[in-house]
Amino acid sequence: AEAAGGELGVLAGAMMHMAGEVKARVGELTEQRDLLSVVFGGLVEGVLVVEPGGKIALANDPARPLLGEDDQQLPAKLAPLVARAGKGEPAEEELELVGRTVRASARPLHQGAVIVVLYDVTRMRALENVRREFLSNAAHELRTPVTSISGYAETLLGGGVDSETSKE
Repeated sequence: AEAAGGELGVLAGAMMHMAGEVKARVGELTEQRDLLSVVFGGLVEGVLVVEPGGKIALANDPARPLLGEDDQQLPAKLAPLVARAGKGEPAEEELELVGRTVRASARPLHQGAVIVVLYDVTRMRALENVRREFLSNAAHELRTPVTSISGYAETLLGGGVDSETSKE
């Protein structure tokens, strides 16, 4: 009877040790999950994890406004990009989502899942257009006086103008 109690004591000790190990591992996993959740939620870019059927498994807050009404289903415009990435081929594309210009980048994950990063470049494109328009207007505005000055210079160099007009 004493030997059986000793075996039970050893077994109980082993079980207590294993319970402590399991508790420590669960604590570590919880810390890692919380850290990933904070990082994922704190990103400025929209991030999606898409399952093979096109269902969105995860989406951070910046991604939700870019998905439209149904933030559980992948927008049709992203489907070809996700399909390419699902086949193991990373893909990037600039497209329109809910009236915003978005740079979408898709990369394969494990078991057919895909991660999609959405960069809202609407403001950047608008600023590029303003810059391009400004440069075009500035070039046009400078071209007119330069053409006049060039004409006057050619006339002066060609001669045939009296000295009083030439000085003027």
